[in-house]
Amino acid sequence: MAGLASYELWFYGGIAVMVLAGLLLALQTVLFLIKRQSIGRKLDEEYGQPQKYNIKGEGNQIWLQ
Repeated sequence: MAGLASYELWFYGGIAVMVLAGLLLALQTVLFLIKRQSIGRKLDEEYGQPQKYNIKGEGNQIWLQ
């Protein structure tokens, strides 16, 4: 097998798996950043903005119903 010992295959195989994991992480991050805005808009349409009903008074948070 191309003159590599079995421990070398495991070593380089591990490096290849780590590179693949890094590429998948980068892809997932890009997709999340793209979809984050559309998901936020959809949630605002369905549920409104509950943070505007959060009233802070003397260190306590009171939720109005």
